[in-house]
Amino acid sequence: MTIVTTNPTRQTLFNEQHALASAGGDAEVLREIASLFLADLPRRLDELREAVQLAAFERVAYVAHSLRGSAAVFGSDAAVEATLRLELLAQHRKAEALPAAATEVEFLLRKLAETVAREVVHLEG
Repeated sequence: MTIVTTNPTRQTLFNEQHALASAGGDAEVLREIASLFLADLPRRLDELREAVQLAAFERVAYVAHSLRGSAAVFGSDAAVEATLRLELLAQHRKAEALPAAATEVEFLLRKLAETVAREVVHLEG
């Protein structure tokens, strides 16, 4: 899996060019977006874990959809695919598959957060 790239592939975890483009090419805006993402992620992952434990399908789908949007900002194809898969499992009420899919989402988003914290801080602009 590609962790950081400026040449996107299907399994990209973080794409700097895409992230900058999402922020209108403004590194300061991207740093602010990154800061909000990093601050909010723990709460959102807690919410996801709780919804999965309760098999609250609509809530799982909603949180997964929201997390997918965040992952997309950073060009994280791997996390976007995983969150979409989780969202679809929830929509189809596949309770037995939710824990493993949620674990994958959490793993990828934590890796994305580590990468964003490391890479975005150093962007010039």
